[in-house]
Amino acid sequence: MKNVLLLCFLSFIGLTISFSQDSYVPFEPYPQDNSLIVPLNKEVNLSWDCHNPYQKTVTFTIKLIINDTQEKIFEDLKSKSVSIEVNPGDDIKWSVVSKVYEKSFTGPEWKFHVPKEFIHIFEDNITGSFADVNFSNNCFNLISNEIIEGKYRAQMLIVESNGTIVDEKNILWNDFYAHLIDGSNLIGHIFDEDGYRVGIYNLTKDTTSLIDKEYFSTVQGIKKIDSGFLVYGTSDQKTKILNLDKKLQIVDKHFAKITAYSSDYLNDFLIVAGKKRVGDIYVPAVSIKNNNGQWVDIALEIAGVFTDCEIVDDGFYVLGQIASPYKGTHDLIVSKYDLSGNLLWSNFIDNHGDDIPGELIIEDPGLK
Repeated sequence: MKNVLLLCFLSFIGLTISFSQDSYVPFEPYPQDNSLIVPLNKEVNLSWDCHNPYQKTVTFTIKLIINDTQEKIFEDLKSKSVSIEVNPGDDIKWSVVSKVYEKSFTGPEWKFHVPKEFIHIFEDNITGSFADVNFSNNCFNLISNEIIEGKYRAQMLIVESNGTIVDEKNILWNDFYAHLIDGSNLIGHIFDEDGYRVGIYNLTKDTTSLIDKEYFSTVQGIKKIDSGFLVYGTSDQKTKILNLDKKLQIVDKHFAKITAYSSDYLNDFLIVAGKKRVGDIYVPAVSIKNNNGQWVDIALEIAGVFTDCEIVDDGFYVLGQIASPYKGTHDLIVSKYDLSGNLLWSNFIDNHGDDIPGELIIEDPGLK
């Protein structure tokens, strides 16, 4: 009996040691294996994960093989990420070795490819700020805005899928700022002596038009939705939201009490995400207008702002930025609420730096 117990005990120890060793092997790479990556400013950020169940001191060594000819090694890294410089056309193979005290754990070899034409497309030809892109007739249509002599000018670059630039078009409509491209139309806003108005530029006919006489003090954004478009901004120190149909005709007009950074609409349900002033600070806030026309306001109790939102069948998601415990930096927050405004869950993202939110994209609407 004692021998049986001893054998079980030793087997348990062996399994524990085996699990502990395997847990330090790097996994979950970014870029993902065999992916195509377009770098930002000639850099790609490599990252990975590594279990550390006992909170031991772990360091990492990164081995790069570039185009099967050049080798680079980064040693004694304390974090699970590193930025590397790449060139057009590079084929990169890389692997990570984690080291715990005197033991090393080698992860698998991963690889990714850098396209050849990214510098020409994204640096030399697009000036100003990027606005939108779509894909039609085997070409990408990239829209940007720049300031010329104190006025906005939109620009469109047409690029084939292989990277060849087909055409370049400057939109010379007076002080026109493009937000998005919809078929043959650019939708944005222009400025005149009375304020900002929503404008449409037809790329095929080279014609322009304005949407009624609805003026804004500022236009924060224009968003395409299933039923048409949402335009949100400020008017007379209030947040104004225009609901447009697919023919860009005004269907409804709404006013919210918070400063809007984003908005969404689905099945007569409207949400506005942004910030609200409470005392001396702004806090993340959401205004909800249900199908009965009633508004419900939600505000957090920490400095920050909600920057994007999206409605799904059972609720809505918000993405935002909040003040970090580390002085002078920000963290990200992602939350889901039900359609009555009750919080279902929240996740916080802290990369120990100044985290900046991008776009909220929901791939699984049933995510709990």
